[in-house]
Amino acid sequence: MKPWKNRAALIILAALFSQATNSQLLWGRQPSKHDREAELERKINREIPPIRKTKLQINLARLRLDKSLKAYADLKIKRGTELLKTYSKAIQDAGHTLQNSGRNAVRQPKGFKDLEITIRRDLRILEDLRRRVPFNNREEIQSIIDRVDQVREQILEAMFNSSEAGLRPAPFLAEGTILYASWITRAAAPQTDAADLSPPEADQLRRVQDAGKRISVYLELGATRIDKFEEFRPRSGRTTLEHGPYLNTLLKNYVACINELKDWMEYQYDKEGDMRKGLQVLLKQGPLHLDRLRRAQRFQDELTDHYAKTLQYAIENLEDTLEGGALALNEQRRIFKEQKKTRKEGKRQAKRKNKKRPK
Repeated sequence: MKPWKNRAALIILAALFSQATNSQLLWGRQPSKHDREAELERKINREIPPIRKTKLQINLARLRLDKSLKAYADLKIKRGTELLKTYSKAIQDAGHTLQNSGRNAVRQPKGFKDLEITIRRDLRILEDLRRRVPFNNREEIQSIIDRVDQVREQILEAMFNSSEAGLRPAPFLAEGTILYASWITRAAAPQTDAADLSPPEADQLRRVQDAGKRISVYLELGATRIDKFEEFRPRSGRTTLEHGPYLNTLLKNYVACINELKDWMEYQYDKEGDMRKGLQVLLKQGPLHLDRLRRAQRFQDELTDHYAKTLQYAIENLEDTLEGGALALNEQRRIFKEQKKTRKEGKRQAKRKNKKRPK
């Protein structure tokens, strides 16, 4: 790549740091301004409960990621890469803390869920960074993406694929260990495959590219999966071995729909897509979804053990989505109000200039 092209690619990074900071408004609590890196490290090194320690390690990782993005935006590539490695280590340390905590990821998902949501959000930022840097700097960033993604894969395996109560989380992969087949399969598959969309559903989703309207489509797809869950569950009096896993699969598909909705919201938020109408629909229909899921949670039968953990995760994930949606709607209302005010002021100034011109 020619030097001028390298510099052009790097200049694009100037907007990346501010975009990443904006996207942090959507999900979860952010580190306090006073929780600087040294203070966080001191707190982490104390003898504290594992869940609290994991949260501090997540905050430390986010702080290091922000510093890395700032370095890349300032065209300090080597420094940015060094900081990314410290970010990766903080994420892996958080994974090891959970692994060694002795907690059951199935029955006690707190901590595991927080780290998974953080990593999923960070992977989008890292992928965006990798595409923007010069080609000869992408390999190191991809290596960090792979390591961080492996921690997430292990978390998901511990939360969703453990079949026995009391099973401890599977060991996290050591740093540098990369399962390329797993990464390539996930990266190559279309995003909608995760939600197991039918061909008509996938076509419906592709046709809707409006930022707000697509939110409504994701909610509709999620509601369809709750419908199927509710329709099938009363048959539990005539159960077979396949009924429980099928109900669990329907809930996993619902979670996948909501996760894709969150990814869409973050993407549109970063590019300042107008989601206001769609977010209003989310805040109106989302609580109805929550009520249905909580009602299902109160109903106990012989199949409950098959899907209880996924149902709890679906509820918490949707609560997280609604919280982020409310924050995003308030922020977008403010942004677009200011833009409208700026346009009106610009028109007024243009009119005044035209009046002053001699005829």
